Amino acid sequence: MFSVGYAACLHSKGAAPIMVEPAKEGWQRQYFDTVLERNKKMTYVSTVKTTNEATNAIRASLKSLKATEQQKSRIVSTLAISLADLISLSAPEMRSLEGCKGLLKDIVKGCVAQDENGKPDNGEVQRLMSSAGDAIKLAMLVFNGDTTGFVAGYVRNDGAEYVDAATYNGMTKDAKGRHSAEVFWNMSKTFPKMKMAGAAVPTPDARTMPTVAEMGKAYKRHFENAPLNSDQTGLEAPKRDNAEGVINSPTEARKTALALIHWLKDGNLLVAEEADKAKKVDGATLKRLTELAQQIDISVEENAKATRVADADEKAA
Repeated sequence: MFSVGYAACLHSKGAAPIMVEPAKEGWQRQYFDTVLERNKKMTYVSTVKTTNEATNAIRASLKSLKATEQQKSRIVSTLAISLADLISLSAPEMRSLEGCKGLLKDIVKGCVAQDENGKPDNGEVQRLMSSAGDAIKLAMLVFNGDTTGFVAGYVRNDGAEYVDAATYNGMTKDAKGRHSAEVFWNMSKTFPKMKMAGAAVPTPDARTMPTVAEMGKAYKRHFENAPLNSDQTGLEAPKRDNAEGVINSPTEARKTALALIHWLKDGNLLVAEEADKAKKVDGATLKRLTELAQQIDISVEENAKATRVADADEKAA
């Protein structure tokens, strides 16, 4: 995969020049030139005027990443908007996923404790960067909103309706205090159709607040070219590695989950890579369990959203 080397240093008077080491030759050179040319034609309009403002907003969002899970979606959205602001005010070659990661990492290093050598604690840096992973991807979706359907806006703290920047800027100080920055999504630009009563119908041209799981799916569609399913209501289901271990009922799922919990509690993960020589090199056991943990988070969130929608429909009936 193509990578860009750079050094970025943000200080109180703005951003220092960013040194970029371009790709060396062949397809990498062509890829770099294509990305650079595309980024020069950006249509995203920053919500702030300087890299300092964007940087300070990012610092504030980073502190909030340790808040409760219930606040995760809004924290991710706020950080993503600030990141989109920052890359829009940075050099064109930084307006990519890797460039965004690099700019954020420089800021993170200035926010964490130092080790015994006076350097940023690498463990804490990695933990914060990992926590900010969803926000980095969302920032790219917002930055490329013309094609992805994602847009930065505002929402009442007790509501869910989209409020544009012009309306927000015209509010009184008290009214602004009752609103928060939020990301909205026109789902029709990602999934042309949606399921309703078991049928695939055109997705409405409307803005809603996406869940973290929906952000992830949209990123896969727009930036990883994940194919749509046959009825265009979502992503094509990934093919199973093989048919072994297929679960056919909720009872089987519970039994499998319980067995896995006991296996982990017994400390088997610690020795898995040593015991399974064939899989030791690529860390296959940890990799697969990480995929499982991520899918559980996504499925739980989707289930919670479906429950909320059903409850709302029941109250409206």
